[in-house]
Amino acid sequence: MLDQNKNSMEENEEEVVLNEEELENADEVTEINEETIPGNEEQAKEEKAKEANDTEEEKIEDFIEPVETSKDKVVGKKSFFRNLIAAIVDEAVIGIISVVLLYLGDFILRAAGYFISGKISMLLIIFVVVSILYPAIMESTKKGNTIGRSI
Repeated sequence: MLDQNKNSMEENEEEVVLNEEELENADEVTEINEETIPGNEEQAKEEKAKEANDTEEEKIEDFIEPVETSKDKVVGKKSFFRNLIAAIVDEAVIGIISVVLLYLGDFILRAAGYFISGKISMLLIIFVVVSILYPAIMESTKKGNTIGRSI
C-alpha cells in the first residue's frame, strides 16, 4: 500500500512539473495570441499612446513656471491711481463724444429746418446714453478694454 502511495505521489509530482511547464508555455502562447488579435493591437496602441501622453504632460508641467495672476498682486497706491487716471480718461472721452454728437445732431436738425433749444439738457441725455454704450462697445472690440484702461 505504501508503494502505491509513493507511486501515486511521484506521478502527481510529475503532473505538477508538467503543469508548471504547460503554464509557462501557456503564458508565451497568450502573449503571442494577444499580439495577433486585431482588437488587442488597437487597445495596446491606445494604452501606449496614453502612457506617452502622460509622460509628455509630466515633462511639460516640469517646464511650466507658475504665472502670477492679478489676484496674487498686492493692491496698492499705484493701482488706485491707475484706475483713477483710467476713469478720468474714459469720462473725458465720453464727454468729447457727447459734445460731438450734440453738435452733429444740431447741424442735421438745422439742415432740416429745426434746432435744439435746450442744448444743456440734450447734452446730459446724450452723455448718459454714451456712458452706458461706451464701455460695452469698447470691451467687445479686439483690445477688450476702454481707452482709459488700455493706457
